[in-house]
Amino acid sequence: MSNNFHSVIDNNRQSEGPSVASEIVSDDVPCFKKWEDMDLRKGLLQGIYNYGFETPTFVQQKAIMQCIKGKDVVFQAESGTGKTGAYAIATLQLVDPSIKACQAIILATTRELAQQICKVITSLSQFEKIECCDFIGGRSIDEDIEKIQNLKTQNLGIQVAVGTPGRLFELIKSNRYTMRSFMRRREDEKPILNTNYVRLLVIDEADEMLLTNFDVTVKEIFGVLDENIQVVMSSATMPSEMYDIANKIVRPSHECYIKKRAEELTLAGIRQCYVEVEDEEDKVSVFEDLYDTLSLGQCIIFVNKKAKVTYLANRLREDEFTVSEIHSDQCQNDRNKILEDFKSGKSRVLISTDVLSRGIDVQQVKFVINYDLPFIKENYIHRIGRVGRFGRTGVSINFVTKFCLRDKDCMAKIERCYATNIEKLTESVLAEILNTK
Repeated sequence: MSNNFHSVIDNNRQSEGPSVASEIVSDDVPCFKKWEDMDLRKGLLQGIYNYGFETPTFVQQKAIMQCIKGKDVVFQAESGTGKTGAYAIATLQLVDPSIKACQAIILATTRELAQQICKVITSLSQFEKIECCDFIGGRSIDEDIEKIQNLKTQNLGIQVAVGTPGRLFELIKSNRYTMRSFMRRREDEKPILNTNYVRLLVIDEADEMLLTNFDVTVKEIFGVLDENIQVVMSSATMPSEMYDIANKIVRPSHECYIKKRAEELTLAGIRQCYVEVEDEEDKVSVFEDLYDTLSLGQCIIFVNKKAKVTYLANRLREDEFTVSEIHSDQCQNDRNKILEDFKSGKSRVLISTDVLSRGIDVQQVKFVINYDLPFIKENYIHRIGRVGRFGRTGVSINFVTKFCLRDKDCMAKIERCYATNIEKLTESVLAEILNTK
């Protein structure tokens, strides 16, 4: 075992080749355009078709076989193009169903995303008898301990563990005794979640995982795993700093980078518009006008601060909108119920911080409102990616305060970064949107 993330780097795990931040694209990676071409197990193939995956998406054609071959794969693709399916299918093919122990760990940025990933893997593996469980904060760790112990008593085991970094690290580093007494675990005591058989670590939304406060816990998890661990990373956006870190993690001669050039990161299917507003107060009335004019139905509004989520929700409720609000301060059960109510149509407007911007798929949503432009330009593609997923069409509307230099600068950076054009929402554009609904 390696002592920590930094020791892996110091022991020359990083490649001697050129910097990953250089223009590495997917041109040289072969495509496997049919599921049958990938030589997948029969039960997994059955699960794929049963889930509704008729043919592999472009990223699945490129990434799955590289993962199965044991490569450390770093891949980038837009939201809604099958990233989760890519690493989920590869993970299941790499897991040995006969070994009743954890063989793969998948890290997710949010609790909701971890639960969604677990559901996908469980559905895909329904004919394989592979156990996948999610481990997330916001609920008692005793529930997770009981879940693991119950499977052990049935001579079963968790073969794929999906979760948020903090909770997974708690389970990896602790046992029943330490959880209750806070005393150091003895060397001969086994952790609650044993990692002796783990051979694959998947880091979803790798940009956020490795460039934010998550990175400390990710490094801790990485440090207790086998030093020859296979690593798979995916994200819709991968800034150059992300590639610098990735280059230190991947194993020499085992790396495979599937990266699109910035100009190839299209937002096809999403019509992007902006509306100039006078001030914060004007945003409320502009939204209400748009809601009536466009008959928005269900939509998601993104704001930058948790306090504004509550403020805006209360303002809209005063005007008789059915509104839900979601942010990181809520307990997990509340967040789950809010999301389920929104998916079922019980609420029409969902106001959220960036906690909901990654990976969550609500099929009936066709409009996303950036009430506040994101502080980080990479979050833009995650936010508006809630529409236009898997070939569906949608509209994003960005509120730009007229005399706010930050807003104008932010929008210009977004247009440059994604080689896209955000058009002004004029009367004629409104008419076109109405005609295509």
